[in-house]
Amino acid sequence: MNQVMPAIHPHVGGGEGKLHGADFRIADKQLAYLDSAKVLAGCLVDPLRDDAGEAERIRNEFPRL
Repeated sequence: MNQVMPAIHPHVGGGEGKLHGADFRIADKQLAYLDSAKVLAGCLVDPLRDDAGEAERIRNEFPRL
């Protein structure tokens, strides 16, 4: 996806075991669900402020394939 448009690939904590493995489980629900959601939502605040000027700049400066 990030080859054709600006994107992020966030990693959050709160899990234990091998990622995508049979032993993976959520150990800290606060961190895994709530705290990570707040951080991701916060990533949208600045680019969308002031009529989304920063988001538009990011989109326009992203190299086209």
